[in-house]
Amino acid sequence: MLLNQLSVGTPVIIKIERNGFDKQISSKVESIKNGNVNLLAPMDGVKYIQLSKSEAIEVIAVINGGIIRWTCRLIQTNYKDIIPTITLHSDKPGITYNRRNAFRVSVYRDITYECKGKLYKGILNNISILGVSILSKEKHKVGGIISFDIKLLNEMVNIKAQIIRHPIKVKDSDLIDYGAALFDKDNKLIRKYVYEVQRIQLQNRHKATS
Repeated sequence: MLLNQLSVGTPVIIKIERNGFDKQISSKVESIKNGNVNLLAPMDGVKYIQLSKSEAIEVIAVINGGIIRWTCRLIQTNYKDIIPTITLHSDKPGITYNRRNAFRVSVYRDITYECKGKLYKGILNNISILGVSILSKEKHKVGGIISFDIKLLNEMVNIKAQIIRHPIKVKDSDLIDYGAALFDKDNKLIRKYVYEVQRIQLQNRHKATS
């Protein structure tokens, strides 16, 4: 899927690097024209982030349950518009990560997580090598960043993820289910934990059917 095949109004995340750290900013598709895509200009607080035509810009979207990532180049900035936008172009199809098919491990542990500088109580519902499901009574928006510490395989790990799925109300409960994509998709401890649980479950399934 090419970047210009996105639909107007599609929520996306713009990923850039600043001072050695990745920044992920929520945005959405404003218009598509001449093979280019106009997105809401990224902001840091109340200031617009100045982008360079020489820097690597990544656009991330959730389409049909899969995470798609495009590497783009900046065509122009449109800060004089009523709604400031940036124009991006990508010649290559996006890389798809099917997070619905990623093996998810049920955890269901109480956690204290941080979002926008505040601490909240919640439940880590499940985890995969790509993302987490968090249950909470609090209301958060798509694009919000969640972080928390949890022990996996007797080691503490800090998990940082960005909400990418619109909240789902849990039936017969006051809890809300948030799907969030991990910032660190190469976390060796999370990968080891998920694969170990998968191995045990497959062994148990084999024993039950043999």
